[in-house]
Amino acid sequence: MTRDRATAALRAILAGGPMRATEAGAVMRDAGFTDGQARRARLALGVEVKRVGGGRSPGNAWFEWALPNDGICPTCKRLLPQPSSAGQADDGSSDYYRHWNQ
Repeated sequence: MTRDRATAALRAILAGGPMRATEAGAVMRDAGFTDGQARRARLALGVEVKRVGGGRSPGNAWFEWALPNDGICPTCKRLLPQPSSAGQADDGSSDYYRHWNQ
């Protein structure tokens, strides 16, 4: 159950587009997930990890995480829902849950 929650949370976090890995990890920790749970969710979603910037100077580079296909659902080919401010609807269901049950 926690793995499903972590996967749904990471999908919602990255639904708005690529994000620095450090920021995504911090948001996951703030949501109560461990680094290991975030890593397993990243692997389950097939999140793309890309090194950005830095050129020949590795000190100026960072890593970004992005959903595969820039947030397009691989099943229905629609844009995945944007995360709400709280990540939950009034009825307690997540954006992720509502998307897959449409």
